[in-house]
Amino acid sequence: MSALVQTILIMKQITINNNIITGYYVNEFGEVYTTRRMYMNQYTIAKHKKNGTLKEYCCNAELRRVKGSVHMKKYRLHEFPLIFTDLENMPRYKNLYKPKDRRCNKSNWGPRLGIQLHTLMMETFKPFEDNLPPDLVDEWDNLSDVVKRYIKNGMTVDHIDPDYTKDTFHHLSNLQWLTKSDNSRKGNS
Repeated sequence: MSALVQTILIMKQITINNNIITGYYVNEFGEVYTTRRMYMNQYTIAKHKKNGTLKEYCCNAELRRVKGSVHMKKYRLHEFPLIFTDLENMPRYKNLYKPKDRRCNKSNWGPRLGIQLHTLMMETFKPFEDNLPPDLVDEWDNLSDVVKRYIKNGMTVDHIDPDYTKDTFHHLSNLQWLTKSDNSRKGNS
């Protein structure tokens, strides 16, 4: 099986907090792809808004790889426009960073969410609610939504093998959910 076919077979649409990020995909190897168009100008946007076809036009380009940017030497950071997602109208995400680059007219796309690759992979492939620690499995359904939110916010994604020079550093098989205190203890040992 060719590498491209293998990459496409295991790709999933990116999900953050159980909300789909339209037009973005990730595979188990930590490669992010998109079908969103680049560099749309104000005239293209106005034309498709008028016709009511902006979402279809924006999200049906050829599949291309998105590299993201290097963060803290070893982590990869991706930035996603929240337009055409369920997150767009949530109060928590309304006041995020809005770029001012007029050349490609990104400011029209509203707020953008920056998220590290390992977190978006776990949110997409192994959401915390589906991968609870053994001592929480029986209790989870009895907890209120507020308590569940605080527990989830106390969790972080950990790299099982912390050697970022290896090719498998960003692979899904190298990731796990850990409490922030356990992750901190692991880093200090």
